[in-house]
This record gives sequence, structure tokens and C-alpha cells, in this order.
Amino acid sequence: MNSLICGDDIKRIKLQLAPASVVIGWSHGEITQSETINYRTHKPERGGLYAEEIFGPESDYECACGKYKGKKYEGITCEKCHVLVTDSSVRRVNMGHISLASPVIHFWFLKGVSSLLNRLLGMKKKELQRIAYYETEPSEQMLYVVTTSKCKEIHCGETLYESEYAILVDAFPFSVEPAYYVEDAPRILADEGGKVMIEERHLTNGEKMSAVVIGSQEYPIIGDIDLLVEEGDKVSAETVIAERPVDEVCSETGFEMLSTRYGEAIKGEKIMEFVDSLTFLVTRVKNSEVPLKTGDRLTYLEKRAYERVYPDGFVAMTGAAGIKGLLKSLDLDELHRSLNDELQSNVAAGNRRRLIRRLEVVDQLRGSGNNPQDMVLDVVPVLPPSLRPMIQLEGGRFATTDVNDLYRRIINRNNRLKKLIDMGAPEVILRNERRMLQEAVDALIHNEKKETPIRGRDNRPLKSLSERLHGKHGRLRRNLL
Repeated sequence: MNSLICGDDIKRIKLQLAPASVVIGWSHGEITQSETINYRTHKPERGGLYAEEIFGPESDYECACGKYKGKKYEGITCEKCHVLVTDSSVRRVNMGHISLASPVIHFWFLKGVSSLLNRLLGMKKKELQRIAYYETEPSEQMLYVVTTSKCKEIHCGETLYESEYAILVDAFPFSVEPAYYVEDAPRILADEGGKVMIEERHLTNGEKMSAVVIGSQEYPIIGDIDLLVEEGDKVSAETVIAERPVDEVCSETGFEMLSTRYGEAIKGEKIMEFVDSLTFLVTRVKNSEVPLKTGDRLTYLEKRAYERVYPDGFVAMTGAAGIKGLLKSLDLDELHRSLNDELQSNVAAGNRRRLIRRLEVVDQLRGSGNNPQDMVLDVVPVLPPSLRPMIQLEGGRFATTDVNDLYRRIINRNNRLKKLIDMGAPEVILRNERRMLQEAVDALIHNEKKETPIRGRDNRPLKSLSERLHGKHGRLRRNLL
């Protein structure tokens, strides 16, 4: 006879990180629908949060469709409804899981008081959170125009931000000038009649241009401007040559030349833009020639420039996927040695405290046998339905626990993200959906600690799993101990 464990016999409780494989091992099936029960039949929906084929039958020894009834059929799985015939008490034990379309970071390690994740990675807490939630950081950048290029990788006329230019200029032979935005340009009309001649010329900076010659007058044209006249045409005065002499963006030399020719009719200014850029983490370097190392942070513009110079030479990601890739590349033993070596050298007091705290986290992980990448979730476990019940009230309405609403939010956002990925949606849309999925899982784990907690109809923050565990009335102290 099995004896129950008394609370006084428990000396300590050890928490460990559960890999996705372990969570799936606990689970009896994947939950793919956010529905709970059918409000007409009052039976659980298939694939939903109360599904009998996952959590077990609602009635003792009876499958969902009623084909098998009675203890004599115990252990048989119904071929029609796929429900295992067994005691309904398994609904207090059987767990399910949600397979996430995109990884998310566990809230405790991302925003918890101990800040384990940012200590382990040696990053500032705000920077780590900005990466996890796909937040952008603005930076003021000058825009340049490529005037000449002696390589196929860089094209004349394309524009580069200064952070891109700083990387590309060391790899490819090309020249640039500050870009000008031409906000106002005149319509080009012939001053006199005559035969049209079109000549290809170069500016003093080597940039190509066209000159439309009619009689004694020349009309310089820069960029991909559609001419309304052709070589050899005979035109009269006031004939329209082009709608404008230049594109909206041109080089500094081109703007000065046009200003000399057309005077105050040309108006423009140098382009300085505030660029919102994501932060990417270098998770893998494939080529020794790449001047990057694992853990480096790149802005989107820097990442784009390095990819042009070293295609397939490295991997850089953002969001939880980037943080997981960085955690996967960590060698805790090597990191332990390098931190110890750094501590032996003369370091400032502030840096020394930071290194000691980081070393403590590394040693704790090494001693516990936990894998750091398990701080990032690919699978969310779902509690047995009897631990998050639905109760029918008078008038046919149902009352449910807050956890069900939080699970439902995760499933809906996860399904929407899967659909958008299958549709090939733009990356900017996918990033927003991944951020929303991260926030939904945050709410399930610790909704009360979120800056903007998810609230119910009564404007009360929904009660999360962490809230159900802690305190005198939590599951641990009230029910288990």
C-alpha cells in the first residue's frame, strides 16, 4: 500500500527547466483549438482545451461518442472518437501541450527579479527585453548615393545609409556622395525650337547624366527620367522635354549642377533620417573571414550590409529565436574558464561585481545540469482540465477559471501566426505576431507582473499560473504541503 507523503517530510523542492521533449512526454496530445465545450451539447470540443481524446473521458469508462460503455471496455481506444475508455479521474492528471509557431522566452528568466538570462548573456536587461519583444531603436543616419561603382555588388544610383556604407566601403570599390532630396523641380520646356540631340555625359564625380540639346540650349537630366522627346525630333518652343530634370533623390554634385542650370526653381536639402532598427544577435559564424563573433549585436542595417559582403557567412536573428540561438552556442565550461581568467586580471570594481554575478549564474547552471536554451519555450504545457474547471451557472451560463482565458489567447495568436507563416506574410507582420505571442505566454506565466496585464470583463487582472502557486492560498502551500 502506497503511503502519502506528509508536508513535514518534504525538506526542499527543486525546480528544473523542462526541455520541449520532456513536456511532450508529459502530454497526451496537442491542443490546436481554443474552444472549450460545445454550448449546445455541453460536450468538450475536439482538439480543444477540454478535449476527451487528449485528457480522458468525462464519464467513467465511456467514450465521447458512446460506442463503448462499461468497465469491460477499459483500455480500448474508440476508433471513431479516439477517446481512451478509462476512469474519468485521469482528467485530474493528463496534461496537454501547445506547439508554438515561434519560440518565446520564459517570463521568470526574462523579467524576473533575479534577471538570470541577462546575467548569463552579459547583456543589459533593457537591451535583452528590446530584442525579445522586437522593439526598435531610432538612430539618425545620413543617406548617401552611389555615384560610381567598379563591382557588380554595388549599383550606381542606389542609396546607402551611413552604417551600411561604413561596412561596404571596405569590401567593394565604389564612390558615394551625400544624398539630396529634391522637393521641388521645374517642368522642362524648350526655350527655342529646333532638332533634338541627346548626349550621354558624366558629371565631375563620374556619375552618368544626359543632356538634351535643342539649338543653343542644353537641358541636363539626371537619373531615370522619362524623356518626352526622342533623338532627331523637331520641336517648337515651349515643347515639354521632361516633367522634371531629376529623381527625388540625387547626389550632391548633381544637385549643385542642376541648381546652377535651373536656379531657384530647384529646391532640395541633404537627407538625414531617423531610422528605426531592430537589434540582431549573431548566433553562428560559418566563415573565418567574417569579422564577427558569436554574441555580437548588429542593427538591421549592419546585418544587411554584412550579408552583402559575406553571403551565407553567418547567422544573425532577433527575438526569442536569436536569444535561443545564442544560448545554444554557449559552452558553460569554456565560459566559466574565461570569466575566471578575466577576474584574475585587473578590472574595475563595477565590472568585477558584474563578472562575479555572471559567474555565479554559470556555476549554478553547470551544477544543476540544466540546459540554458530551455529558458526559451517551444512548447507550452497545458494543465489537466479538472485543475481549471468550468462550472455551469443558473440560466445555462458557464463560469471558467482565468487560466482558460489565458490559454485561449495563446492558442488563437499561435494559430494566426502559423497561418501567416504559411501564407508567406511580410516579415514585419510576422514580427508583430511573434511579439503578441510572447506577450500572451507572459500573461499565462505571470500576468500580474506585466506592465499592462490582461484584464477580464470586470477590469480585474486575470489570475496567472504564478499567482495560483504563491502565497498561503496557492497550490503548493494549500494543496500540496
